Amino acid sequence: MTCNDEISDLMLINLIAQGFKPEIAEKVIDRDPVNFEDLCRFARRAESTIKFRKSDPVIASIEETWKTGLLIDYLSN
Repeated sequence: MTCNDEISDLMLINLIAQGFKPEIAEKVIDRDPVNFEDLCRFARRAESTIKFRKSDPVIASIEETWKTGLLIDYLSN
């Protein structure tokens, strides 16, 4: 077994993505970036989507209702 100081781009991309906030990392990794441009573009898009969802009171309310299960209870009745 030899020591190789080189890390593949895909491994490095994955390691960098793991350092993002969990909600951003999940979205970025799901998009399967193959280069650093993809990584940056997907991360920016994920971050702006999350900021938008948190800043819009209607969307935030719907997501909170969904998380608590109230929406499921309402729809099942």
